[in-house]
Amino acid sequence: AVFQEEKDGELIVVQVFSGSHGLTVSASCIAPLAPILGRLSCSLKLGNSAVRLKQALMLKKIQKVSDEEPQDGFMLIPSYLLPSDGNWKLRICISRGLTRVTHL
Repeated sequence: AVFQEEKDGELIVVQVFSGSHGLTVSASCIAPLAPILGRLSCSLKLGNSAVRLKQALMLKKIQKVSDEEPQDGFMLIPSYLLPSDGNWKLRICISRGLTRVTHL
């Protein structure tokens, strides 16, 4: 999924990869490598009545989207934590410094 902060804002890409051990979730920012853009952080939360899992990370700046699983900067959701009915909810919060940018 691709999200945009506001008109002309950064593009945030959230990818979910299914593997033998569970799901790998990553979030990246499509932007030039210029340092003046600042840094974005991300909080990923998986939750249902029985399980809560949270991961915080800094968004990587990328120039193009890849279909390969990330080597770092991701959240691993083990398959044994996923509901058997396949119905799960992931909450994503993107922040810039202390200001909340997007709440998805």
